[in-house]
Amino acid sequence: ATVDELRQAQACVSQATIAEPIRSYISRLAAYTRENAQLGVSPRGAIALLNLTQARAASLGRGYVTPDDIQSEIPTVWQHRIQTEADRDASTVIEQALSTVPVE
Repeated sequence: ATVDELRQAQACVSQATIAEPIRSYISRLAAYTRENAQLGVSPRGAIALLNLTQARAASLGRGYVTPDDIQSEIPTVWQHRIQTEADRDASTVIEQALSTVPVE
């Protein structure tokens, strides 16, 4: 890919809109991890998820992010960002967050 092609792709991704309820959903998911793990997802982790979900939406030909985008990509972005006690792992915290935190 050329530099111009990469810039075009980047512009396309950044045009995928993220509605306020989607931003709130990500924020509440991150808060859940901070309350239910030794070390939960930071604001940077939430931003990384926002960015990846924008890229996913654009790659699927959509101009907006959906809860499905978040639920699909959250393990990829957050798995390594969550530290837990010995009897739990990050994937369990993520699964619990997704099943507990409602999409509004």
